[in-house]
Amino acid sequence: MKSTYIYLLFAIAIIFSACTEELDTDYKGKSDNYLVVSGEISTDTMAHTVKLSRSIDYTDTVCPAETGAIVTISDGEQIFGLSETSPGIYQTSSNVYGIAGKEYLLTIYTASGDTFTARSAINRLTDIDSIVINYERFSFDENYYYKVLFNGQDPAGKGDYYVWNLYLDGKKYNDTLSKWEFQSDDFVDGQYVSDFDIYWLEPAELPNDTTQITVEITSIPKEYYTYISEVLTETAWRGSPFDATPANVTSNIKGEGAVGFFVATQKKRKSIVYIKTDEEKNK
Repeated sequence: MKSTYIYLLFAIAIIFSACTEELDTDYKGKSDNYLVVSGEISTDTMAHTVKLSRSIDYTDTVCPAETGAIVTISDGEQIFGLSETSPGIYQTSSNVYGIAGKEYLLTIYTASGDTFTARSAINRLTDIDSIVINYERFSFDENYYYKVLFNGQDPAGKGDYYVWNLYLDGKKYNDTLSKWEFQSDDFVDGQYVSDFDIYWLEPAELPNDTTQITVEITSIPKEYYTYISEVLTETAWRGSPFDATPANVTSNIKGEGAVGFFVATQKKRKSIVYIKTDEEKNK
């Protein structure tokens, strides 16, 4: 029995030492030069933006902007031209807005003569009936949090995908992808969604006695929901022994040598003014 135990320890030591063995890959760099596209058109009346850059080697730090391109967005009836307002940043005029139910075509003609396209439709979107802020102490860490709750009716019929954005006194709270709250309606199809917690805020994140809190709900297509999930799987959600094998993420950009996503969305918002109680101020 003792010798079996020793052999087991020896085997474990070999396994873990193998995990830290140095691997010489003879890596010389990556010559691929993909066009990277990030763009959106929404139901908001505003200057809608498409960002174009070029991929870089993972040892580099700055993505070069793709300048001199001709960029348009069309709904089949109108064509909106985008102007390059700064290197690699292309924008429509400020009076452009998308219409729910329509499909939009992004077309990019690069200065080198390549053409790329992407399509995305604006899906339906539920209303926000109300938002509620609860100040609660949680048993898992004994700390207090502000819980931001959503109330609204999910339309009947699966296939609705949502992103919730949060603004505190006009400043976007979830300003990085790792902080996004996004969901499908797979488990709530056609139901009234009551007190669904979309964000938990630490007291330090709500420092003022009075705060305007705005919740923005956005409809997104299934393909974009998959894209967000895959990006997070390859970045912020990595680090456990159960990580999947690294893989390329979804892209809806058509044309050889391009990656990224162009998405059409519908957006709705509701705001409240939250006033702290004396109890909250004194904690």
